[in-house]
Amino acid sequence: MTSKIIETPLSNIDLNELLKDINKTLGENKKINIFTVDEMIKSPKIFNDELKKNHYCIIFLKPKNTNIGHWVIMFKNDKNEIYFFDSYGNNPLNLSKKLYDFLLKYYPNTIYNSVQYQKYSSKVATCGRWCMFVISMLKIFKNLNVDKLNIVLKNMKNKYKMPYDNIISSLINFDIE
Repeated sequence: MTSKIIETPLSNIDLNELLKDINKTLGENKKINIFTVDEMIKSPKIFNDELKKNHYCIIFLKPKNTNIGHWVIMFKNDKNEIYFFDSYGNNPLNLSKKLYDFLLKYYPNTIYNSVQYQKYSSKVATCGRWCMFVISMLKIFKNLNVDKLNIVLKNMKNKYKMPYDNIISSLINFDIE
């Protein structure tokens, strides 16, 4: 396993390219979709239907007047438990008041990841890769939850003796450079 962090962030085009094969395995009329917070708020029924049908939705958080942002993922396991995964370990309130209000209204029992896996650094842009990793884990563990995910990641860190971002860069090594 390489110890190099891939510094190039994944765009929505990159994520859609990575999702092509996964989407084929989901079955007819199923597809993992990408939403912005504004799209979620504008069309909550569409978002809710997508999460219900497909079990995953990737969300792009973009501050106003910028071209950069942060990828997070919501997922539902086979027990119908709803999870929100942010690679920084943030509560949605710390990310976006609009997102937090949306989750409070439609998913008040959402369980949040609180462990920081991604380092805060301009040289670390692994959030899209973290979303892809979570989707991969959901394909393996049908009843995945945040606790199980944390155990898997902690075991990987102990086994490979490297930071989380290095591990995720090795596993999801789609590099656009």
